[in-house]
Amino acid sequence: MFRPHVVAGNWKMHKGVGEAESFVRQLEDRLEEPSRRDLIEEDLLEVVIYPTALCVHSCLISRSSDLIQVGAQNGHWEIKGAYTGEVSIGSFAEEGCGYILIGHSERRSLFGETDQDVRRKVEAVMGTGAKAMVCVGELLSEREEGRTFQVVGSQVRSAVNGLPEEFVSKRLTIAYEPVWAIGTGRTASASDAQEVCAHIRGILKEIFGPQVANGVRILYGGSVKRDNTFDILKEPDVDGLLVGGASLEVDSFLGIVDEAIRAMGAKGLKGPIK
Repeated sequence: MFRPHVVAGNWKMHKGVGEAESFVRQLEDRLEEPSRRDLIEEDLLEVVIYPTALCVHSCLISRSSDLIQVGAQNGHWEIKGAYTGEVSIGSFAEEGCGYILIGHSERRSLFGETDQDVRRKVEAVMGTGAKAMVCVGELLSEREEGRTFQVVGSQVRSAVNGLPEEFVSKRLTIAYEPVWAIGTGRTASASDAQEVCAHIRGILKEIFGPQVANGVRILYGGSVKRDNTFDILKEPDVDGLLVGGASLEVDSFLGIVDEAIRAMGAKGLKGPIK
């Protein structure tokens, strides 16, 4: 089954307003090339950026089309309240964010975000029109102990158990990001990525059945570069990429988009791929 692919760039704490606006205009202009634009307009490919909270509005209003989707890197599950420094998921969605990134490993490790927090945020997204992109992944020590499936499985189940099938099938994306491969230059092999993404899909099948599970996009994230994009995305259960550092420059990010398009062709997609 072919699922529309996603290439998402997480800027983390990079770029001010002016730089972000310039990036969006340049990227959008180059996405107008027909072999890219047609796939996006036919809903076969999504290109998403996650700027800082400060730059979300600027990125949204800098677009002249919907070729680029803008998401939020994080958000609070409460609608409002005495939460100094936080921005609610509802506010980001109201502003126009199409995606909310939830449970990134840096949120978990640096800010103490728990599986319970992740679940609260997923439920908050349900009350909006946005989509949830939920990150899961294991530490190097957990991988070396042979506990990858156990750790990732627990994170997935906590995030999705009991969710409405319609939400899961239409508005949930899961990103597998092995913590040991984020910002380290180390990358999981294509077969490693496929193995874990297939395991995640298997869990979704157990909970929701094959029809729902086969419609959920599962991404890989972790030191993604143009050079490894094609091999990773050729795998049948990997439906896109969550890109970190390589998403900060238009040329490198666009190179990943183009390799994703090439991989989509290798998977048998019939479309305007050169």
